[in-house]
Amino acid sequence: MQEQGDDLAAPRDIDFFLIFETRPQAEAFAGLATAALQLPAVVAPWEKTDKWQVSLTRYMAPDHAQLSQLEKQFAALA
Repeated sequence: MQEQGDDLAAPRDIDFFLIFETRPQAEAFAGLATAALQLPAVVAPWEKTDKWQVSLTRYMAPDHAQLSQLEKQFAALA
């Protein structure tokens, strides 16, 4: 991103996608993520499979440490 001239200090919407085997698993995670992390979550079928995708969006600067911390929080909730 930086090599393309992107200002990495500028916040923007960053999307995260997690895949679950079943819709109930995806919906449970979405509820936990919304409650614990105050992130909007959308549950939808995942690209021509029988799995389910949860998409989450956070407005933030694309900082590696913050992204890693957020991914750890997702893992703890999943």
